Amino acid sequence: MTNIIYLTNSDKKFLYFGNNIYIPWPMVLTGVSLSSTGAPARPTLTLGNLDINKQIRWLIYRYNDLVGCSVTYIRTFPEYLDQPSEISAPALRYTIGQKTSHTNKQITFELRSVMDRQNSYIPQKQMLRSEFPGLS
Repeated sequence: MTNIIYLTNSDKKFLYFGNNIYIPWPMVLTGVSLSSTGAPARPTLTLGNLDINKQIRWLIYRYNDLVGCSVTYIRTFPEYLDQPSEISAPALRYTIGQKTSHTNKQITFELRSVMDRQNSYIPQKQMLRSEFPGLS
């Protein structure tokens, strides 16, 4: 079973986008970079630890600090919110690499690009000299 939680840093009570309901939650995403040179960026996601019902804390405890969970950053304009449309810039997809901080006020995670995985190949196949004689 896959648990999907839709969060937004909006100050509205709830936000609707693409037929999903987003729950307002204090959060900050920093370090997002779209550069194609150098190592992939490792943004930081900080969530406010205001969990009255302890749902986020339970998920962190139950699922190994959420390491490996997917995070999708969707960027759109306000006029496309509260509509069933899904008009947005291409989504940025990350996985949680590690929890770096957990206090009574906030929880911080280091995110990794989906391409920033050990033994990851494009297009998911290792190029071997036996199959590609041009490799040296």
